[in-house]
Amino acid sequence: MDRYDKWTESQLQKECLRRGINSEGHKSKLVKRVADDDEEKEQAKPRGVFDQATDPTGAKELAYLNSQTKFDKNYWNSVLGSELEFYEAMVKSKKAELASAMNTADLKHQAADTSKLLAAFAKTTSTDFFHGFIAPTSALENPSQKTDKATVLLPSSEPTQKASTKKLTPQPTTTPKITTTSKTASSPTVIAPAPATKKPYLPMPVIESIFHKAPPSKPPAARKPRAKKAAPEPEPKPAPKKFMTAAGAAYLKSLEGNSDTTDYDQFIAAPSKTKRPNTETEASIAKKLRLNPEQITSPDLAHDRIEKDYVQEDLVNVGYLFLPCEDEKKIRGDTLPFLKNEYRAFAVTEVRADKTGYFMVFEKTAKGDRDLKKCFELIDIEIDDKSFFDKNVTDVKISKRDDAVEEPEPDSEPEPEPEMEVVDLGYTFVPYKKPAPRRGRWGR
Repeated sequence: MDRYDKWTESQLQKECLRRGINSEGHKSKLVKRVADDDEEKEQAKPRGVFDQATDPTGAKELAYLNSQTKFDKNYWNSVLGSELEFYEAMVKSKKAELASAMNTADLKHQAADTSKLLAAFAKTTSTDFFHGFIAPTSALENPSQKTDKATVLLPSSEPTQKASTKKLTPQPTTTPKITTTSKTASSPTVIAPAPATKKPYLPMPVIESIFHKAPPSKPPAARKPRAKKAAPEPEPKPAPKKFMTAAGAAYLKSLEGNSDTTDYDQFIAAPSKTKRPNTETEASIAKKLRLNPEQITSPDLAHDRIEKDYVQEDLVNVGYLFLPCEDEKKIRGDTLPFLKNEYRAFAVTEVRADKTGYFMVFEKTAKGDRDLKKCFELIDIEIDDKSFFDKNVTDVKISKRDDAVEEPEPDSEPEPEPEMEVVDLGYTFVPYKKPAPRRGRWGR
């Protein structure tokens, strides 16, 4: 398989036409179609069988794997390389479009700023140029009157050429004040305007408040002290929870470099009366005694509780559970009180043991018969799950008393569901018409 990503678009179109596949689209699509066609042809080829007879050295299988690896490498390089080239060209075109748009926006902005500056300059120059030709209104009404601070522009008798050579000087546009008057018969009387009088502002009246009042002559009477309430008695602290053993507290105290000042003695719990029986055998205990006899004490296995005669002969017309043991030597007497305490929720009257195993005897009542069955199911599940505390016990057997009354088992069929009653309410249900959605103010 060739590297189709290095072919031109025209070559790929010709190759697609030669193979009879679609030749439309950009270069990456054409490369994908040609590569997929090669992959289908490669998968259609029959695969050789490589075994000890046909390929004893494994050279053929190695050559086949190398060819498959090269084909996969060229396939993915062609497809991914063409897609990468397509996306790189797209990014370049987008960058070019963005740069041209930015240049166009900058040119428009500069043209707008230039037009604004030219308009402002033309406006200022036109107003300053014609400002000197504006004469005061009072002087134009009486051209024969001339005052000290006002000048009247009269038509000149000089030739036009001389007038055109004079320089025009701009004059201020403020209206002059007329201070002198000339009483003549022909000219009207001009009265100077009176100056505007300012409204006097009176000071604000003083507002009497608590801050302006004089201090009282007599000091206020001293306030009687209020009796202080007695502080509530602090609640007693709860007793600390006791969860540690004496050995654990001693270990925490003996740690080197421990700056903790906690009193661990207050967390020591009292030893339990019913302990789990020790799982050590006599052989392991004897081995530890030989290794370090001073530190290890011999535990009380209570072998005297194991009866020498068979217990099953004495249990007549009594409901009991028999726990057979695999090894006779591992039957221990300290297991009997633990068994009775462990299953104390059931009506167990006594627990006995002999060379064959343990016997759990139940009451001769209806409750004892029910608890016998429940306890049997529980211990059977524990032995199957291997969660029973004594691994020496391999099975559990049940023995019911002769006059036990078996309770009928409840039917497992589900209760029938009550039928729903149809009630006529006296009217026909008509669904409400859904209102049309309101058009918002901005959704026009």
